[in-house]
Amino acid sequence: MFGGFSSFSLAVLKTPGGNSTVLDPDVDKDSSYVLPAQYDIDVLHYLIKIALHPEVKQISGDVTITAKVLHSADSLFLNFYENLLIDSVLVNSKISTYTRSERNLSLPNNRLSTSSDTFVIRIIYHGSPKNLGFSSFVFGEVNDNLMVSTLSEPYFASTWFPCNDRPDDKALMDMYITSDSVYTSISNGKLMDSVTHDSLRTFHYKTFYPIAPYLICLYSSKYSHFSENYVSAAKDTMQIDYYAIPKHLEYAKKDFMGHAKMISVFAKLFGEYPYIKEKYGVAEFLWQGGAMEHQTITGIGTSFVKGKGRYEEIYVHELSHHWFGDCVSPRSWKDIWLNEGFATYCEAIYLEQVYGIEQFEAKMQTLKLPVFSGTVYDPKYNMFSPTIYYKGAWILHMLRFEVGDSAFFSILRKYFNTYKYGNASTQDFINIAEEVSKKDLHQFFEQWLYKESNIIDASYSWNIVDAGSQDTTYTVQLKLKQTQTDYPCFHFPVNVDWFFNTYTPVETTRIYVDKKEQSFTFIFKQKPQSVLINPHLQILGEFIESPQKQ
Repeated sequence: MFGGFSSFSLAVLKTPGGNSTVLDPDVDKDSSYVLPAQYDIDVLHYLIKIALHPEVKQISGDVTITAKVLHSADSLFLNFYENLLIDSVLVNSKISTYTRSERNLSLPNNRLSTSSDTFVIRIIYHGSPKNLGFSSFVFGEVNDNLMVSTLSEPYFASTWFPCNDRPDDKALMDMYITSDSVYTSISNGKLMDSVTHDSLRTFHYKTFYPIAPYLICLYSSKYSHFSENYVSAAKDTMQIDYYAIPKHLEYAKKDFMGHAKMISVFAKLFGEYPYIKEKYGVAEFLWQGGAMEHQTITGIGTSFVKGKGRYEEIYVHELSHHWFGDCVSPRSWKDIWLNEGFATYCEAIYLEQVYGIEQFEAKMQTLKLPVFSGTVYDPKYNMFSPTIYYKGAWILHMLRFEVGDSAFFSILRKYFNTYKYGNASTQDFINIAEEVSKKDLHQFFEQWLYKESNIIDASYSWNIVDAGSQDTTYTVQLKLKQTQTDYPCFHFPVNVDWFFNTYTPVETTRIYVDKKEQSFTFIFKQKPQSVLINPHLQILGEFIESPQKQ
């Protein structure tokens, strides 16, 4: 997910580095949303049939869930908001009783005696979905153009269909959307067919790869459609579908086109685009805060479709999620940085690959804030704060410097290939990083990921302690002192650039800092004229030279 209040900030931020808007603290504070018993089942498939009634802002739903029992239990639990009225519930084709709370649905488990049983639940319902979070289900209009759209991240899929709303319970899906025949309806996966009957039209989409509930989406409007093709390294051709409201069609053609190139860049770096059998696409939708990486069909707010090409990084961000977030999804919402920190760093990587190192470094500078609130891992209900996006990206950037480029990109490729179409935890990523780099990274992740810390503040000075004649060497002492008050002592490598006379190249040395105050000694054949620490922003810190007589 990417928002656009400022150049590189989320819409949920008041200002860059400001306080984030809390979505629904009650869900995070207690266990009344995802209950322990929901881990007793594994959903295998969703058959979702949704009929849209925009004139009354209601839906009719018919959802069939095929799941497997992992552990025997007295009851089966799903997430489903109680404002949607249930017409009937069937378990294995037989009418079943049920009980409801505000966000949960409970069914007796009396027909499933063993943990190996597969069961089928069918729930028929109707009503007006709640619009929660970032716009979980919305009926609206843009330029007199009716639009319907969803955005269920992180825990609002059950505002419009019953599900096991956990990011780690992925399933296959078939979606049927029925509405007035003048509307084009869109969902995840491959369009299998569209059937018109009288004044209604039904679109059928199918996923061939598993999907997490929060990534399941629905868009419907009088869309204009255009496309381009992506050709993989293996010469497979995939259609990239674009949908815009008619008034924005020419703008969209300028803004949306070019994703084939973006996909190629990431495919070379991380591995082939993971949904090659389905599609990729972009569609305008009603959330005006930015964009959302719905699997295979990114939603972009209508206010961002301007035809000026200003929001390339938003499209890059959402596309990169299809490797990190959609294909490899977080095991829990404690691991949200594996989505957003990765996608934010992918923005910088894309700039580096396409536009060069200067744009890359400029991007990292925009992500460098003096204060980061909370921890990157398990941010509670600050899931969409600069700490997750910006500091998360910086953690990856510093890991790259810690282990080297070759090892870093090998880590990302192995992480992707190991957990593709599944879920990974932060510890899973750390294990891969240590295995590939053959380094103990405990201290690195402890100080940046698990502890609440801001940036390194340090002062430094240097002095020539031994200088002989013109033909001798110069012994130089560099002193560095960490001055930040929020964290006692960071451990980190950093580059030091030494500048000599006009005709001598810069000499770069690498030091490793593991004390609050530390001295380093160097020997040069020429007299240094000046020194710069962290010259290319490899470390999240501010290094200020203290005046000292040389």
